[in-house]
Amino acid sequence: MKMIKLWMMVLVFVMGSFAWGDESEDMNSQENVEQPQQAQERKPIERGRPGLNRPNQSDDIVLDYQGLVQQIDDMRRHEEDVMHQLEDLSHKYEDGLKKLEDTQKALDDELKDFKEWHDKAVEEMKKINQNPEPTHIKGEVRGAPNDRYTSGYPS
Repeated sequence: MKMIKLWMMVLVFVMGSFAWGDESEDMNSQENVEQPQQAQERKPIERGRPGLNRPNQSDDIVLDYQGLVQQIDDMRRHEEDVMHQLEDLSHKYEDGLKKLEDTQKALDDELKDFKEWHDKAVEEMKKINQNPEPTHIKGEVRGAPNDRYTSGYPS
């Protein structure tokens, strides 16, 4: 904002000096008509920086000012675009974080269900190991067909 004010002050100063310079040149042009020899002998008065007395310089300054204004507008538009992109990324981040939390919750639920299933399976295995029941059909012999008396179960 300070830079804009500074440029505005410089522009007003320069435009004012051109307006003042134009009036003095008009007066000189009247003198030139009246006294042509004195005008040729007199050197132009230099005001401010060298090169400010060139023709159409005020147009150049106006164009420079318009270019600066255009650059500022472009920067503002770019800033707005970047802010919109940042908001979009922020929303995507929040959505991703929510999905991650949901996935974590689902995994925790699955782990809990698996632990419950595992604990039940361990208890059943303990019961089976405490009271072994024969898994073969009565009259059937385990092992080789000729190994009838070594199976450990009555036939």
